[in-house]
Amino acid sequence: VEIYSDKITAKYNDFQTCVSTENMEPAKNPEKMKENFIKSFQKSGGEIFYAENISFLCGDIPFMTFSVLNSKRRELFHKLEEISVYKRSEYKRKGYAEYISLPNDYRLNIHNKKASEFYEKCGILNQMPSVESSLSFKNKELMRTKYCIRKSLNMCLKSANTNKENLFLVDETGKKFPLKFDCNLCEMAVICP
Repeated sequence: VEIYSDKITAKYNDFQTCVSTENMEPAKNPEKMKENFIKSFQKSGGEIFYAENISFLCGDIPFMTFSVLNSKRRELFHKLEEISVYKRSEYKRKGYAEYISLPNDYRLNIHNKKASEFYEKCGILNQMPSVESSLSFKNKELMRTKYCIRKSLNMCLKSANTNKENLFLVDETGKKFPLKFDCNLCEMAVICP
């Protein structure tokens, strides 16, 4: 925000606007008026903008009551919002990205028509429904993580002297969930038994 003797300007990215302060008397106590400007513009008052920097680029700071100052702030931020929304609407969407490396299976989590339409627009035509859509979770990957329990236990399969036995997690009911390791990506997957 920049304060001049005849206007107040605001910038947001490439957008800029101003409100007039013409015909306003100069402040009798400029230091106090500077404090009032800073107090007013540092609060947002419900607007989506706030002032990061406030510069005084004038000889005479215009005098305004708090109500007028707050009104000018709201007017300025409202104009800035209108300009930024209008300018953004001029940008054209280029289309959907092509998802080449995505797995074309239940992990895409296609659970409804909207998700299916989205992936069609992205070029994925042969779609599998999400795990939740089927009745069987058996042998499905429930979770994939960069955390590798083998690495934490110093049992990495990349090491020469390692125990290659199968590992699993056990829940509170005693159900065992096998673990699958992708050593090339250094990832671990939990599989539904």
